[in-house]
Amino acid sequence: MGTKAKKQGLLNPVKQPAKGAKKGKPPQKGPQKAQKAQAQAGASASAPAKKKSKTPLLIFISILAIGFVLAPKPQLVTYHKLDVVTKSVYISGLFGEPGQLLDSNQLVVIDESSSALYLCYPDTAEENCSRYNLVHKEGMVSAGIYWIKSKF
Repeated sequence: MGTKAKKQGLLNPVKQPAKGAKKGKPPQKGPQKAQKAQAQAGASASAPAKKKSKTPLLIFISILAIGFVLAPKPQLVTYHKLDVVTKSVYISGLFGEPGQLLDSNQLVVIDESSSALYLCYPDTAEENCSRYNLVHKEGMVSAGIYWIKSKF
């Protein structure tokens, strides 16, 4: 018969196992390799501890986001009475409480249906409130810019 031809791979050469090595046993590790394995196991055990430190940050950010959504936002309100036009920063109240103007100590009730703004003193009856015509309301950014300009 003839000689056996070697099989050769074109891209990945196939490694031939050594004749003296037995196939079922893993190679024995020396003491240095065992120490490296323990060090790697310790490093992988400390990795989950770093992931736990992110949860308080996520909780804090979510509480801030919920607070921002639920908190009343300031608005720039323009109102007039007897040809006198006034702008003021209005902050609505929480849970049905009346709002307040930042430049007044009076309570504010805005009636959207009749475009009216009522200014009332805290201890007086509702009949004694002053009625103003509401011209328009602007958003939080306009209120912030107006408030900063009025302070400086």
